[in-house]
Parts: sequence; structure tokens; C-alpha cells
Amino acid sequence: MGYYSPISKPMATRQLVSKIAEVIRRSIMIFIVLSICAFFLFLFWPIPTQKVIGPYQDYIVEDVSKSQQFVIPGRFISPVVVRYRIEGAINGSALVTFRTKTAVYDSIPLQGVVADSMVHDFYETNDMIITYKSKGAKKGHLVIKAALNW
Repeated sequence: MGYYSPISKPMATRQLVSKIAEVIRRSIMIFIVLSICAFFLFLFWPIPTQKVIGPYQDYIVEDVSKSQQFVIPGRFISPVVVRYRIEGAINGSALVTFRTKTAVYDSIPLQGVVADSMVHDFYETNDMIITYKSKGAKKGHLVIKAALNW
């Protein structure tokens, strides 16, 4: 017959409990490391920004020999950028200015065939005023497309 020791059973139980505790400890460490990795991955993952451009409002300069003014109504919550595109052709020179009551954002000299676009920061709730001034232009056509976006 085999010899039964009363110490061997508690010893095996202690070893089993210590092994289970070690597995739990390692599982918790792996979970913490993976959670930290997931957090930083989420934090630095390049989120695709909203690429919605527009809606552009078209402002058509009918008579390029006369000065004209257009207004984009301000918004209650300030947009982040003003985007514009100017297309057309004139036989002289002209100046298009994007401004508000408090600041001038851009002044664009135009001459000949025009294809200009730009994006500027815009942190105001005031109306955006687009001013067209002829400086010798007599014939031609221009389309000014502008949008306030977030």
C-alpha cells in the first residue's frame, strides 16, 4: 500500500492556488498593457476629417467694369475656415477683397485669365463681405465661389 501523507494534499492545493494567482496576475497585466495600447492607438489614430467643402455660394460679377459687393451671412457659431475659388477672365485688372467689419482676410489682385483658390482661418461670427473693385477692367466675366466651413 502506498503511503499517504497529510502534508501532500495541502501542498498541492497551495501550489494550485499560487499557480491560479500567477495566471490571474499575468492576465491582469496583459489586459492593462493592451488597454494602454488601445488608448494610445485611439488617441493618435488619424481620424479622417470632414472633407465636406461647401456648400459654395456662387457670386457672379455681371459687369466687371463696376465695383460690386457681396455678403455671406455670419453664423451664430463661428466657422473655422473660409474657402474661396475665383474663376473667369477679364481684360484689365481688378481687386477682390474678403473682409469683415473688423478685419481684412485677403486681397487678391486679378488680371487676365483667373483661376485662384485659397483657404483661410476664420473665427468670427460677423458677415463675410466680398468686395470686387475694377481697376481698368472693361470686359469679361468672373464667378466668385465662397463657403464658410467648420
